[in-house]
Amino acid sequence: MVELRDFEQRAYELFLENLVRGTSHLALGQEAISAGYAVAMRPDDYTFCTCRGHGHTLARGASMAAGMAELLGRGNGMLHGKGGSMHL
Repeated sequence: MVELRDFEQRAYELFLENLVRGTSHLALGQEAISAGYAVAMRPDDYTFCTCRGHGHTLARGASMAAGMAELLGRGNGMLHGKGGSMHL
């Protein structure tokens, strides 16, 4: 949960610096939801998030470096920098 909080806090700081383009729906203070659901999921279960999905994606084992790269629009992001915050 601490890692999820750190990720969200850093994403917020970068958003305020205009380095994260578009909108960014953060889940600061809601990390327990992501951590708890990830424990209950089976490896073959699918995850669908409507918003505030950074924590859900990361709690399922996605790379934090790739997640941050995606928020910053970099080619080494999860969606090659084209999805941004809304599509993690």
